[in-house]
Amino acid sequence: MKTLIPYDDRVIMKKVEDSEMSAKGIFIPKIDKEGATTLGEVIAVGPGRFNVHGDRIPMETKIGDKVLYANFGAHIVELDGEEYLVAKEMDLVSKIEDDETEEKKNLFGKC
Repeated sequence: MKTLIPYDDRVIMKKVEDSEMSAKGIFIPKIDKEGATTLGEVIAVGPGRFNVHGDRIPMETKIGDKVLYANFGAHIVELDGEEYLVAKEMDLVSKIEDDETEEKKNLFGKC
């Protein structure tokens, strides 16, 4: 069995089907009918890229995150009969979370 290991600020994802049920019973529909963004689940995260001073910038994305990614920014890789997507963290559009904390409610209430 082979393993994909992402370099720098890259993430490896599996595409989430057009719709699925979240752990809390929330129906997640296909995100964009035009195909500009797609829902994926992060299965591997690189260590982060280096800044101009040689310090590593930590990744914000974690394994297990559900994210929207730009289709034009993801490379499709097939390995052992499975299809994976590899993208730079900067090509991820958004993270999708099921839980609403008080902080998030307050943040969105200000918009």
